[in-house]
Amino acid sequence: MAIRRLAVLAALVLSFSASPAAPQQGQITGLPILVMRDHLIEGRRVGILARDWLYCYPPTGELIVVPRGYITDFASIPAALEPVLDSFGRQSEAAVVHDWLYAVGETDKREVADSIFLFAMMEQGVGLAARRTMYQGVVLGGGSAYGRADEWNKRFGNPDSGRRLASAPYARRKTAVVAEIDCKDLDDPAKVQTLAALHSSANWPRPIAPNP
Repeated sequence: MAIRRLAVLAALVLSFSASPAAPQQGQITGLPILVMRDHLIEGRRVGILARDWLYCYPPTGELIVVPRGYITDFASIPAALEPVLDSFGRQSEAAVVHDWLYAVGETDKREVADSIFLFAMMEQGVGLAARRTMYQGVVLGGGSAYGRADEWNKRFGNPDSGRRLASAPYARRKTAVVAEIDCKDLDDPAKVQTLAALHSSANWPRPIAPNP
Protein backbone atom coordinates (compact mmCIF):
# COMPACT_ATOMS: atom_id res chain seq x y z
CA MET A 1 0.00 0.00 0.00
CA ALA A 2 2.80 2.40 0.90
CA ILE A 3 4.62 1.61 -2.35
CA ARG A 4 1.43 2.20 -4.33
CA ARG A 5 0.95 5.55 -2.60
CA LEU A 6 4.50 6.60 -3.46
CA ALA A 7 3.99 5.54 -7.06
CA VAL A 8 0.83 7.64 -7.31
CA LEU A 9 2.63 10.62 -5.77
CA ALA A 10 5.49 10.25 -8.21
CA ALA A 11 3.05 10.12 -11.11
CA LEU A 12 1.47 13.34 -9.88
CA VAL A 13 4.84 15.04 -9.76
CA LEU A 14 5.59 14.01 -13.30
CA SER A 15 2.19 14.82 -14.76
CA PHE A 16 1.37 18.18 -13.12
CA SER A 17 3.32 21.39 -13.01
CA ALA A 18 2.75 24.95 -11.94
CA SER A 19 4.37 28.10 -13.19
CA PRO A 20 6.90 29.01 -10.47
CA ALA A 21 6.21 32.26 -8.71
CA ALA A 22 8.98 34.73 -8.04
CA PRO A 23 10.49 34.03 -4.61
CA GLN A 24 8.79 36.17 -1.97
CA GLN A 25 11.45 35.91 0.71
CA GLY A 26 15.16 35.25 0.75
CA GLN A 27 16.54 37.92 -1.59
CA ILE A 28 17.92 40.04 1.26
CA THR A 29 18.26 37.63 4.16
CA GLY A 30 19.41 34.85 1.86
CA LEU A 31 19.98 31.28 2.97
CA PRO A 32 23.43 31.40 4.62
CA ILE A 33 24.21 27.68 4.43
CA LEU A 34 27.60 25.97 4.61
CA VAL A 35 27.60 22.33 3.53
CA MET A 36 29.15 20.15 6.24
CA ARG A 37 31.86 17.82 4.99
CA ASP A 38 31.93 15.03 7.56
CA HIS A 39 28.46 14.96 9.10
CA LEU A 40 25.38 13.13 7.82
CA ILE A 41 21.83 12.75 9.11
CA GLU A 42 20.24 9.44 8.09
CA GLY A 43 22.73 9.22 5.24
CA ARG A 44 21.95 12.69 3.87
CA ARG A 45 24.36 15.61 3.43
CA VAL A 46 23.56 18.50 5.72
CA GLY A 47 24.18 22.22 5.96
CA ILE A 48 24.85 24.55 8.85
CA LEU A 49 23.60 28.12 9.09
CA ALA A 50 26.48 30.59 9.05
CA ARG A 51 24.28 33.33 10.54
CA ASP A 52 20.74 33.81 11.82
CA TRP A 53 18.12 33.51 9.09
CA LEU A 54 14.78 35.32 9.28
CA TYR A 55 11.48 34.07 7.90
CA CYS A 56 8.09 35.81 8.23
CA TYR A 57 4.85 33.84 7.76
CA PRO A 58 2.55 36.22 5.84
CA PRO A 59 -0.86 34.87 7.01
CA THR A 60 -0.01 35.81 10.62
CA GLY A 61 3.03 38.10 10.40
CA GLU A 62 4.92 35.78 12.76
CA LEU A 63 8.68 36.22 12.57
CA ILE A 64 10.75 33.07 12.94
CA VAL A 65 14.51 33.17 13.47
CA VAL A 66 16.48 30.05 12.59
CA PRO A 67 19.72 30.48 14.56
CA ARG A 68 23.35 30.51 13.57
CA GLY A 69 24.79 27.03 13.96
CA TYR A 70 21.54 25.19 13.27
CA ILE A 71 22.02 22.04 11.19
CA THR A 72 19.47 21.15 8.52
CA ASP A 73 19.16 18.11 6.29
CA PHE A 74 16.81 20.03 3.98
CA ALA A 75 13.88 18.04 2.57
CA SER A 76 13.62 14.38 3.52
CA ILE A 77 12.74 12.73 0.21
CA PRO A 78 11.67 9.05 0.20
CA ALA A 79 13.97 6.88 -1.92
CA ALA A 80 11.15 6.09 -4.34
CA LEU A 81 10.74 9.80 -5.15
CA GLU A 82 14.40 10.79 -5.36
CA PRO A 83 14.40 10.53 -9.18
CA VAL A 84 11.70 13.22 -9.44
CA LEU A 85 12.20 15.36 -6.31
CA ASP A 86 15.40 17.08 -5.26
CA SER A 87 16.09 17.36 -1.52
CA PHE A 88 17.95 20.62 -2.18
CA GLY A 89 15.82 22.55 -4.62
CA ARG A 90 13.39 25.46 -4.58
CA GLN A 91 11.92 24.10 -1.36
CA SER A 92 15.19 24.51 0.55
CA GLU A 93 14.18 27.67 2.42
CA ALA A 94 10.87 26.09 3.40
CA ALA A 95 12.61 22.90 4.50
CA VAL A 96 15.01 24.79 6.76
CA VAL A 97 12.13 26.60 8.49
CA HIS A 98 10.20 23.33 8.80
CA ASP A 99 13.21 21.52 10.28
CA TRP A 100 13.57 24.29 12.86
CA LEU A 101 9.87 24.25 13.78
CA TYR A 102 10.09 20.48 14.33
CA ALA A 103 13.24 20.87 16.43
CA VAL A 104 11.53 23.43 18.68
CA GLY A 105 8.43 21.22 18.76
CA GLU A 106 6.01 23.74 20.25
CA THR A 107 3.09 21.95 21.90
CA ASP A 108 0.06 21.41 19.63
CA LYS A 109 1.70 23.31 16.75
CA ARG A 110 2.71 20.48 14.43
CA GLU A 111 -0.12 21.14 11.97
CA VAL A 112 0.86 24.81 11.93
CA ALA A 113 4.49 23.86 11.19
CA ASP A 114 3.37 21.73 8.25
CA SER A 115 1.13 24.52 6.96
CA ILE A 116 4.04 26.98 7.11
CA PHE A 117 6.13 24.48 5.12
CA LEU A 118 3.44 24.30 2.44
CA PHE A 119 3.04 28.08 2.26
CA ALA A 120 6.78 28.73 2.16
CA MET A 121 7.18 26.26 -0.72
CA MET A 122 4.54 28.18 -2.66
CA GLU A 123 6.43 31.43 -1.98
CA GLN A 124 9.63 29.94 -3.37
CA GLY A 125 7.94 28.79 -6.58
CA VAL A 126 7.76 25.05 -5.94
CA GLY A 127 5.32 23.50 -8.42
CA LEU A 128 1.85 22.58 -7.19
CA ALA A 129 2.24 18.80 -7.45
CA ALA A 130 5.71 18.79 -5.89
CA ARG A 131 4.73 20.91 -2.91
CA ARG A 132 1.56 18.92 -2.27
CA THR A 133 3.60 15.71 -2.46
CA MET A 134 6.20 16.94 0.03
CA TYR A 135 3.51 18.37 2.29
CA GLN A 136 1.64 15.07 2.39
CA GLY A 137 4.94 13.34 3.06
CA VAL A 138 5.57 15.31 6.26
CA VAL A 139 1.93 15.03 7.34
CA LEU A 140 1.98 11.25 6.95
CA GLY A 141 5.53 10.50 8.05
CA GLY A 142 6.88 13.36 10.15
CA GLY A 143 5.01 12.95 13.40
CA SER A 144 7.63 10.91 15.24
CA ALA A 145 10.29 13.62 14.74
CA TYR A 146 8.24 16.55 16.01
CA GLY A 147 9.64 17.86 19.29
CA ARG A 148 11.85 14.80 19.78
CA ALA A 149 14.77 15.40 22.14
CA ASP A 150 17.43 14.42 19.62
CA GLU A 151 15.85 16.73 17.04
CA TRP A 152 17.08 19.49 19.30
CA ASN A 153 20.29 18.07 20.71
CA LYS A 154 21.80 16.76 17.47
CA ARG A 155 21.02 19.80 15.35
CA PHE A 156 23.73 22.32 16.19
CA GLY A 157 27.27 22.87 15.04
CA ASN A 158 30.07 25.42 14.84
CA PRO A 159 29.96 27.26 11.49
CA ASP A 160 33.62 28.20 11.85
CA SER A 161 34.88 24.63 12.19
CA GLY A 162 32.05 22.85 10.38
CA ARG A 163 31.81 20.38 13.25
CA ARG A 164 28.70 19.24 15.09
CA LEU A 165 28.43 20.33 18.71
CA ALA A 166 28.00 17.69 21.41
CA SER A 167 25.05 19.60 22.88
CA ALA A 168 22.78 22.48 21.97
CA PRO A 169 24.22 25.97 22.62
CA TYR A 170 20.75 27.36 23.37
CA ALA A 171 18.17 26.44 25.95
CA ARG A 172 15.26 24.78 24.19
CA ARG A 173 12.80 27.42 23.06
CA LYS A 174 9.12 27.28 23.94
CA THR A 175 8.23 28.79 20.58
CA ALA A 176 9.98 29.48 17.31
CA VAL A 177 8.13 32.79 16.90
CA VAL A 178 10.09 35.80 18.14
CA ALA A 179 7.75 38.66 17.09
CA GLU A 180 4.85 39.71 14.89
CA ILE A 181 5.75 42.09 12.09
CA ASP A 182 4.70 43.29 8.65
CA CYS A 183 6.39 40.68 6.46
CA LYS A 184 7.20 43.40 3.94
CA ASP A 185 9.79 44.60 6.47
CA LEU A 186 12.03 41.79 5.17
CA ASP A 187 12.19 43.62 1.85
CA ASP A 188 13.92 46.56 3.56
CA PRO A 189 17.64 45.97 4.30
CA ALA A 190 17.65 48.48 7.16
CA LYS A 191 14.65 46.84 8.84
CA VAL A 192 16.17 43.40 8.33
CA GLN A 193 19.33 44.58 10.06
CA THR A 194 17.32 46.00 12.96
CA LEU A 195 15.23 42.85 13.36
CA ALA A 196 18.31 40.63 13.15
CA ALA A 197 20.02 42.60 15.92
CA LEU A 198 16.92 42.74 18.10
CA HIS A 199 16.26 39.00 17.90
CA SER A 200 19.82 37.72 17.53
CA SER A 201 20.37 34.16 18.72
CA ALA A 202 23.55 35.46 20.38
CA ASN A 203 21.22 36.86 23.07
CA TRP A 204 19.17 33.69 23.54
CA PRO A 205 19.34 31.92 26.92
CA ARG A 206 21.99 29.24 27.24
CA PRO A 207 21.24 25.80 28.70
CA ILE A 208 21.75 25.33 32.41
CA ALA A 209 25.01 23.51 33.05
CA PRO A 210 24.60 20.21 34.90
CA ASN A 211 25.79 20.03 38.50
CA PRO A 212 29.37 18.68 38.80
